[in-house]
Amino acid sequence: MKALLKIHGQVTRAVRRFGRHENLFVMGGNREMASAVPRNPPPSGAHDLVFPPMPRCAALALLVAGVGAALSTVPARAQARYVNLTLSTQYDDNLQRLPSEQKALQPHSGQEITTRIGAGAGVVAELGLIDLRVDGSVAKRLFAYNDELNTDEYQLAGRADYQALSGAATLEALVSRENLAFNDPIFRGTSVRDLIRFAAEGDRRLIGNIRLAGSASFQSSSSPDAILSRADNDRYSYSVGLSYVSPLENRLEIGYSESIAEGGKERTIVVQNVPIFYSSDATDRSAYGEVEYAPSVLLSVTARAGYTWHNDRSVLDADFQGLTHAASVTWSPRESLAIVAATSRSFSSNDELFANGVKSSTFSLSVRGEAFQRVTITARARHTERNFRYDLQADTPTVTPRSDQFLVLEAHSQYQTGIGIAVGLQLRHTVVEDTAAEETIRDNSVMLTLSRTFEL
Repeated sequence: MKALLKIHGQVTRAVRRFGRHENLFVMGGNREMASAVPRNPPPSGAHDLVFPPMPRCAALALLVAGVGAALSTVPARAQARYVNLTLSTQYDDNLQRLPSEQKALQPHSGQEITTRIGAGAGVVAELGLIDLRVDGSVAKRLFAYNDELNTDEYQLAGRADYQALSGAATLEALVSRENLAFNDPIFRGTSVRDLIRFAAEGDRRLIGNIRLAGSASFQSSSSPDAILSRADNDRYSYSVGLSYVSPLENRLEIGYSESIAEGGKERTIVVQNVPIFYSSDATDRSAYGEVEYAPSVLLSVTARAGYTWHNDRSVLDADFQGLTHAASVTWSPRESLAIVAATSRSFSSNDELFANGVKSSTFSLSVRGEAFQRVTITARARHTERNFRYDLQADTPTVTPRSDQFLVLEAHSQYQTGIGIAVGLQLRHTVVEDTAAEETIRDNSVMLTLSRTFEL
């Protein structure tokens, strides 16, 4: 019987991991961590954690030094090393997400051809009870018609998982610079974003199947662009809760989380004809309940719901509160097929670009399948609606509220050739309804990717 429970638990974890690809959300905001390792990260922001943001060079040094020390002091088992080379070319018929009239006035009618050349490396190792993964990449993104947008990109990520009968723990770190690909109509500058993130979560068995669970994280998001930098912010978070974990690893948890956002810089706005300094400082406090349930190896459900109080600590003092939630259902009728439906409602959006004044709701449906052990096909539909208490870019933000809706349809296929080269094709169609635009914004893109991974 114990062997059967163990097998069921392993399969259940695999199904849930797939579901988290589609639902990387935590109460109070979207905390998607751009790591090569898919994971549902803990809420960002930390109460009473008032250490300053770590410089990027120090973060890199700390991550590399820690990983190096771990690898040098503990004998590694089942260790794998790899190097990856990637070349991609993308055609976009409306790079900056402009209405058709404005798009027609742009050079080349707003079209763009983007080439990205990248190289990465990683290591996966088992160090006793610790599973370790570290990977990094560098890339150059080149724009055919707008060479002033050319960017150098990088990412360094690490993750360590500890699993024992008494409890479990996960540590994650990420340092990256990436181009946000103009996926937001509010920001149309060079959407380069720097991100630093450190996160830890774990649980400890107390009595029987009752566990004490907790998490803490720090995240810093910034941009060198004058427009995009208005959304710069640092976030500190923590959560604590009690969970019940069944022998089949179904989970029920209740807890409390808190997230503190500090605006990266002040700017001058005008309120009632008086110029004042504004910084997007806010605090979110949530009481939540969470369920992870897998009635069979074919079906998995993850749901988190609660009530969130948003305290706007800026001079605008635009407080609000309400229900927030995140849920996903994963159905795998066959080993090579998975269908994921997800929904969420939060008080933050776009990977923490907005630290204040927004309510965001998202619905998505995705299908992923494999054929002949060489072909992978993924299709996804996503709808997002955001309501801003005030226009984040306006000089008089109390006057012009703003809302928008996104509909994104995308399909991706990848073929693994016999010589080890993976060929990928991605199609995407985006429709944006924005109250700040006079007409609907439409965008279409096609991307071809070639990649090769070498195991060392």
